Amino acid sequence: MMTWLRHSIALTSLILLTATVQAGQDPIGWSLAGSFPAQTTVNLQYKVTYTFVNNFPRTMPTPLFIKQHPSSGEFSFEDNCSGMKLNQGQTCTVGITFVPTSSGSKSVSVDEDYGANVVPLPKLTTNASVNSTPLVTGIVTTNLPANIGTGEHRPVVFQFINNGNGAVLGPFTYTSNYPADGSFHEQTNTCTSLVTLPPGASCSVSGILSARNTTTYAVGATLSYTGGSTTVITATTTASQLVTAAANPALPINVGAGTTTLIGFTYTNTGTQAVFGTPFSFTPPTPITSTVTVNPSTTGTCLDVTNTCSGTNSLAAGASCSETCNFSTTATGNFTVTGSFNYDGPSVTLQEITNAGILFTIINNCTQGVGIGSSPDVWYSFSGAEVGQSCTVSSCPAGSNCFNGQCYWNNPTPTSGGFHLPSNATSTVIIPDLNPSNDIIWQGSFAGRTGCSGASCATANCNTTGGNNPCDPGTSFNSPSTQSQITLRRTNSDTYLVETINGFTVSMSVAPNQSPTAGNPYVCGTPGSLTGNATSTQPGCPWAFSVPNSSFNWVPPQASETPCVTSTDCTVAGTMCGLRYNPSVTPTFALICAPQTQQLGFWTANEACLLNAADANTFFNCSTVLTSPYSASTYTLTNLYACSPTTNPVNPGVTPFVTCYSATPPGTCCGCTNWSALVPPTTAQCGRTDNTQWNSNVLPNITWIKTGCPTVETYPFDTASSTFTCPATTPTPPNTNIVSYTISFCPTS
Repeated sequence: MMTWLRHSIALTSLILLTATVQAGQDPIGWSLAGSFPAQTTVNLQYKVTYTFVNNFPRTMPTPLFIKQHPSSGEFSFEDNCSGMKLNQGQTCTVGITFVPTSSGSKSVSVDEDYGANVVPLPKLTTNASVNSTPLVTGIVTTNLPANIGTGEHRPVVFQFINNGNGAVLGPFTYTSNYPADGSFHEQTNTCTSLVTLPPGASCSVSGILSARNTTTYAVGATLSYTGGSTTVITATTTASQLVTAAANPALPINVGAGTTTLIGFTYTNTGTQAVFGTPFSFTPPTPITSTVTVNPSTTGTCLDVTNTCSGTNSLAAGASCSETCNFSTTATGNFTVTGSFNYDGPSVTLQEITNAGILFTIINNCTQGVGIGSSPDVWYSFSGAEVGQSCTVSSCPAGSNCFNGQCYWNNPTPTSGGFHLPSNATSTVIIPDLNPSNDIIWQGSFAGRTGCSGASCATANCNTTGGNNPCDPGTSFNSPSTQSQITLRRTNSDTYLVETINGFTVSMSVAPNQSPTAGNPYVCGTPGSLTGNATSTQPGCPWAFSVPNSSFNWVPPQASETPCVTSTDCTVAGTMCGLRYNPSVTPTFALICAPQTQQLGFWTANEACLLNAADANTFFNCSTVLTSPYSASTYTLTNLYACSPTTNPVNPGVTPFVTCYSATPPGTCCGCTNWSALVPPTTAQCGRTDNTQWNSNVLPNITWIKTGCPTVETYPFDTASSTFTCPATTPTPPNTNIVSYTISFCPTS
C-alpha cells in the first residue's frame, strides 16, 4: 500500500511538472558532445561531455543529481551539475574521461535524478585494444640532403603527430640524439611543454645542423609519453669541405731574403649554400676570419695588405674572399707560409713553402758591344765552383750536384726575365740557401756572354746549348771573359770581386744593397763602379782601355785573313788589327785584320799563354825562361803570369809563385804592386816588391787594365785592391747575412 502511494505521488508530481513545460520539451534536457569510438586504444585518452539544461520556466525546485555507472575505474568524471538548482535555461556539464588500461569491452552511463525523477541516459560502449604501433608518428618535415658542405647551416624540423582517435597522455620527455661534436643547434621545441597531445595534433622540434667536421651526420630524437615512445631520425648526410683555397698571388719557390713579396690566399665557397663563421645559436655571431702565419716566425713575417674575409658573417655560395700580405724574411733558408680560413667548420688551410735566398738583380745598360757598332745584347750565367767534396762515395750536399766525381754548386736560373738581356733589360736570380749546416750558401763565378746562338756563345761560353741556358755543371767560362767571383756566406761576410785576369769582354759592376763603410771602400763597396766611392779616395772605373799593342785586341777568325801588326796595316774601312785564336789551324794565334764590329774583347798575356804558350810566345814571350831566384827549376813567364804553381813537388822546400802579401814572403813570391797611383792604401800591403822579372814583364802587361778599372783584379794575387767584403747586417738572429746584389753590365753613374 505504501509502495503504491509513493509511486502515485511521484507520478502526480511528474504530471504536475510536465504540465508546466512547453509541449515537446524534456524538463531537464541533455546533449552529448563527442563520443567514445567503437574501437579505442589502450593508454589513449577519450573524452565526452554531457550538457544539461533546465527547460522549466522557472528555477528548479529541487537539485539535479547525476548518477554514474562506469564499467571500470578507467572512467573518470568531472561533474559540474550534481547539487545544482538550475535557473530557467541554465546549463551545466558533466565530463567523462576514459583512459583504457587493458583490452576489452568498456561501458559507461549516467542518470538524471531530480525531483524524485530518475531518467537513465543511453549507455556508451567501446572496445579497447592494444595498438602494436607507436601511438605517435614521427616524421622529418625538413630533412637533410645527401651531401652538405662544412660550415653550412642546414635546417632540420621534426614533427610528432597523434594519428590515433584519442589523446596521447604525458608526461612528455624529449631525448635528443644530436651529433657529439655539437654541430646541431636546437632552436624551438613545442613537445616538452605538452600535457596531452589530442588526436590529429602535433608538436615539433626545429634546429640547424652546422657540420663542423668532414664526416657523416644524422640527427635523431625520441619523444616519450605514457604508453610508449617515438623515435625519428634524419636522412644521413655526408659533410665535405667545399671551401677551397688557392694561392693568389702565389709564393715563389725562391724569394730574396730581406726583400718583400706580395702573396695572397683566395678562398672560394664551391657549395650551394652559404657558410657561416659561427654556430647558428651564437649571439652576437662570431665572424669568419682568415689568417696568415709564417714558420719560423722569428725570422719571417707576412704583414696584411688586404683582407676581405675577416669580419664577414658568411660567405655566399659561389663567392670568394681573399687575404694578401707582404712576405719578408730577415734570414735565409726554408720558410712555410700558411693561410687559414676559419669558420664554423674545420679550418681551410693552404701551405706554401719557399726558400729565402740571396737576390741578384742583373741589369744590361749596354748600348753597344765591345766592337764599335756591335750588338749590346748580353747573355749571362752563374757557374758554381767546387764544393770541396767528392761524390764518388757519398752524395753531394743540398744545393750542389755531382760532376766528374766532384760536387759543384748548382747554377741558378732566373726567377724573372731570362738569360738573354737586350739593352736596358733586367733579370733577377735568387740563389737559394739549401744547406743550413754549411756556412757557405753558394760559391762560384758570374759572367756576361756575348754573341750567343743556339749552339754556343762567342765569349764566356760554358755550354753547348747557347746563351738561353745556365752553364753546364762543373764547366767554367771560356776566356777571355770578364768575370765576377762571389762567395755567399750565411753568418760571415760575403766576398766578391770583378776580375779580368783572363781577359776582358764586357764591363760590369757588383753592388751590394748595403752602404759602403766610411773610410773603408772595400767593405760593401762596388767593384767596377763607374763613379767609385764618394766617401773615400777609391776611384771609379772609366772602362776605357789603351792597349800596349794590337796583340791585346781580341778578334774572331776570318774566312780570308790578312796579317797585320797594327791597325794601320788594315786598309779596309772599319777594320782593325787584333789577335785571333783558332785551335783548328797552325799557328793557333795570329794577328789579322777584322771588322771593328766583330771585336770580342781584349786578351791578357796570362790567358794567351795558358791557351798555347808556344804560339802565343811571339806576342807575349810566354816561353821566356825565368832566372834567379827561380833557377832551381825551369819556369817561364807563363808561370809568372799565372802565379802558378805555388808548390814544387820535386823540391817541397821551395814555394814558388806564392803571394807577396805577407810579412816575410820568399824571394820567389810571384810579384806585387800596391797600385799607389791608382787606389787608396789598403790594409794589405806588399811584403816585397823586388821581383824584377815580374816588374819588367808582367806589370806593364796589366797596368793598362788596372788603369781602365782600378777596382778589378788583374793578376792572381791582386786581391788587396780588388776583393770586397760585405758583412751580416740583420740583428735577429744575430749575424745573419741577407745582403742582396745588383750586377750591372756597362755600369752607369
